[in-house]
Amino acid sequence: DFAKKLAAKFENIRVDIDNRVESIGKRIRESAVEWVPYTLVVGDKEVNGEDLMVRDRANNEEKKMTADQLVSLIKEKTFGKPYDTLPLPQMLSKRISFVG
Repeated sequence: DFAKKLAAKFENIRVDIDNRVESIGKRIRESAVEWVPYTLVVGDKEVNGEDLMVRDRANNEEKKMTADQLVSLIKEKTFGKPYDTLPLPQMLSKRISFVG
């Protein structure tokens, strides 16, 4: 529920919520493989506090920032670039999975 509320703050920014039953490490690795620029892991500390630990793929580092700071950063980096929504569910567990 917290992840959904947090995702709503990211207006006009694509947000995926990985709620699959996988280990946290596997989900983080898969986000890196898929070139996800910023990854957040939401746990008890994030739910009870204001700061988020943000994994920045470009710099390969973790930063502590608020949701508003992250939104500002993303909007600054994407200013002037086209935006379109994806025709996929926000929750990764609801997406079609092709296993070959």
